[in-house]
Amino acid sequence: MKRLVKLLTVCLLAVVMVCGLFGCTPDGTPSGEKGLKFEKRHNENFYTVSGFVDNGSTTLSIPAEVEGVAVGRIGTNAFKNNGTLTSIVVPTSVTEIEAGAFTGVKALKEITLPFIGMNANSDAYYGETAGSEGEENEKATDIERHFAYIFGTDEYTYGSQITATYSAGGTASYYLPHGLSKVILNSDSAYSIPMYAFAGVTTVREIVLPATIDAIGEGAFSNCANLNRVNVPANVEKIYDSAFSGCARLVNGGIVFDDLTSTCALTTIGSKAFYATKLTEITLPASVTTIGEQCFATSSLRSIVLPASLTEIGFYAFYECKYLTSVDISAVTGTVIVKNAAFMNCERLDATTLKASAKLDVTGSANVFEGTLA
Repeated sequence: MKRLVKLLTVCLLAVVMVCGLFGCTPDGTPSGEKGLKFEKRHNENFYTVSGFVDNGSTTLSIPAEVEGVAVGRIGTNAFKNNGTLTSIVVPTSVTEIEAGAFTGVKALKEITLPFIGMNANSDAYYGETAGSEGEENEKATDIERHFAYIFGTDEYTYGSQITATYSAGGTASYYLPHGLSKVILNSDSAYSIPMYAFAGVTTVREIVLPATIDAIGEGAFSNCANLNRVNVPANVEKIYDSAFSGCARLVNGGIVFDDLTSTCALTTIGSKAFYATKLTEITLPASVTTIGEQCFATSSLRSIVLPASLTEIGFYAFYECKYLTSVDISAVTGTVIVKNAAFMNCERLDATTLKASAKLDVTGSANVFEGTLA
């Protein structure tokens, strides 16, 4: 009997030691990586990260699998009120991140995600064509597609309140870690940045996009007050309306195109895409054919090189770019249709050469160069 008691005691101590080192699931079984807790929900064949035992680590890479089983979800409050983690990497095996999964992670400075919001649902704009050719599928936007969704609504010390815009008229208040300044997206399949994905996020300064991105959605980064750097991958075909509108600190060098050649997929930059930014100069990929309505209006643009493939400059595209002094059209290979008031009130621009150029077709357009020096 004494031997049995002794044996049971030893076994119990062993279980306690294992759980202390690795974290445990609700049933007491070892869960895998140190500090993390996992659970399998009813009728699911993957793990959900259900908690994190603070072990003093400042960086964490969540594993893609544990003992051969995929890690597929980050649960609500999994990292609630963690005070030590400054960097978290979420693997591409994860297909869902529940509301408030990272609530109160007050020391966080950098996070790597496989998608934005709850899952990889990523409509880039309203009325996107889907299904059979010509079939219009009205796309919905909701807060679950917003970056802030996974950080929750609870107020906490060192949490910054932001007003997340998640549709043309919908807003909600969320709290993000005050020091969260860098977001890395690590999608391993084709993915569009959702409409309004980061709209109103005032903490993030740098966003790194992977090569798999094929579109930047409507209003995706609008009013990101402190955003000063984001790359545009070569696979991006379109930058939708208002994508970077109101990014007051998006200055020279803030937009980096991964490919400037004609092989770049980018053809269209939508209306107000860079409206009221602080960009002082920009060289667009040679592949761009369309600069949308009010695309650069009221921005701090001083110079721009128009791309070789350009065919259209939209209404008020450079309206009231009061610092604009240089528009280089030397690379343009064809004829560019210039719409009404495209360069109106660019008060420092000597438009003499532009007016005389056969490359720019202003037929039927009004006030194209009104308010310029020539």
